[in-house]
Amino acid sequence: MRILLNARPAHGAYTGVGCYVWNLLDQLGRRPEVEQLGAFTGWGVVPWADFAAAAANEGGELRGKSPLRQFASALLPPLRRAAHRFCAASFRRAAARGDWSLYHEPNYIPLPFAGPTVITVHDLSYLRTPEFLPRDRIGWLRENLRAATRTAGRIIVDSIFMREELLEHFPEIGPDRVRVTHLGVDARFIAAGAAGAPGGATGPPDRLIEDLGLPPRYVLFVGTLEPRKNLQGLLRAHALLPERLQHEFPLVITGGRGWRQRYFWKELQRLRLRGTVRTLGYVPHALVPPLMRAATLLAYPSHYEGFGLCPLQAAACGTAVLASDIPPLRETLHDAALFADPRSPEAIAHALRLLIEDDSLRALVAQRGHARAAQFTWERCADRTLEVYRELLG
Repeated sequence: MRILLNARPAHGAYTGVGCYVWNLLDQLGRRPEVEQLGAFTGWGVVPWADFAAAAANEGGELRGKSPLRQFASALLPPLRRAAHRFCAASFRRAAARGDWSLYHEPNYIPLPFAGPTVITVHDLSYLRTPEFLPRDRIGWLRENLRAATRTAGRIIVDSIFMREELLEHFPEIGPDRVRVTHLGVDARFIAAGAAGAPGGATGPPDRLIEDLGLPPRYVLFVGTLEPRKNLQGLLRAHALLPERLQHEFPLVITGGRGWRQRYFWKELQRLRLRGTVRTLGYVPHALVPPLMRAATLLAYPSHYEGFGLCPLQAAACGTAVLASDIPPLRETLHDAALFADPRSPEAIAHALRLLIEDDSLRALVAQRGHARAAQFTWERCADRTLEVYRELLG
């Protein structure tokens, strides 16, 4: 089996899609039935081993965006489309040089390919929460996703919820073409959980925590700073806590700057000046597990998700999780989190206070989370993905 996979999302800041692409490539590259595994970089196709070696030379993460993506991200939306056309032409030429069994596009919209194609659709936020997304992204998906779902031989989604969501909004898709493949948790998160006691009670803080100047106890948020993650609701909820708890358990926010920040930016700056909120910016992926492990709890009150990888990673670290009471997070976390209505800052504040003040509850949630996260592995994700490939190739 000769697999061609678009590896561009694995460049630069390690987002959820980038994590998926990297780990899927890593697992597929270990399988003997995959005779050849090509990674499209934006300019050409390289063997996966070469792609991985380049990342190893950069400390395990390809820092910065690929030249094409870096160029495109600085342009206005109409010019981004021109950059995409250039990328598509580059892909067409590179793909024609290899005898590929199939092409897998892990990030919604496939590039032009003459053979069997698999796509992964992670969520439908552009339909469910369009007010939280940039206009050009909404327009791009509206123009292209329906055609992509028509032409793809198989469509992979991250959860049962997403399968139902996709079939509801795209009734023309045959259900037999949509397959659920749950995401996995990196071994480093599991290792971080095994290294410390659940619920943030890890003893002396790691050197990383000392270097960042963080207090011994804090509430952690990890994710791109964008309104769909409901940072605005979390900021209001944390501000509703008793003042003593706000200072003893400050809100620590880590993640790259996103879009539509008018929803929360003024409140974020106000609370930073008060000293109850800290922002760390983007933290390299290798440093996230110790940051999660040392946290008292992770708060993830997102309005909409397709799976919920970040709270599962925190659970794997043995850290208690407060999550949105929405179907995909219920499916992923089951009973391994304390859930709250993301539309209610008061409900989020109540759940925060319960996990902060009740040590036994926090330990129970963390224990359940660690056990739940162990059920989600990248090996299993790759197994299911290979099944989809075999189905398509007959």
